[in-house]
Amino acid sequence: AIVTLITDFGTHDASAGMARGILLSALPDTRIIDVSHEIQPFRKDIASYVLRSSYPHFAPGTVHLVLVDVYHDAVPRLVCVYHEGHYFIAPDNGILPAALVMNVPEGRLSFELQAGNSFADWLSAAAKCVSMIANGSVDQLPSIRLS
Repeated sequence: AIVTLITDFGTHDASAGMARGILLSALPDTRIIDVSHEIQPFRKDIASYVLRSSYPHFAPGTVHLVLVDVYHDAVPRLVCVYHEGHYFIAPDNGILPAALVMNVPEGRLSFELQAGNSFADWLSAAAKCVSMIANGSVDQLPSIRLS
């Protein structure tokens, strides 16, 4: 599997490397392609533009993981959307509808943040979703309407 990664983590500390390490530990046969870690914090519009510009250049079946403004809502959630042969995993904060030029699409709930959850929990949930995509079982996740 190929997973692209777009974040607002920057490269000034270990966050992007930690993300790759957590994903590769859970998904050792996955190729991770760093599209960008330099999205300005909380700039969902830039993240949407980078995703919209990059995803068509990858093979169908690629999983695109976007981790920008992950704590947007009081109860943040990570969602998975299938569109034009690609899978997209991102916070439910408006990035996917904007990037995919869609009217409030339906998605699958991958993870809902609870008190005490950490950065590693977000990435573990994303890795589980990638694994479910690879196994053809992503439809087992609950269906939701995106924000």
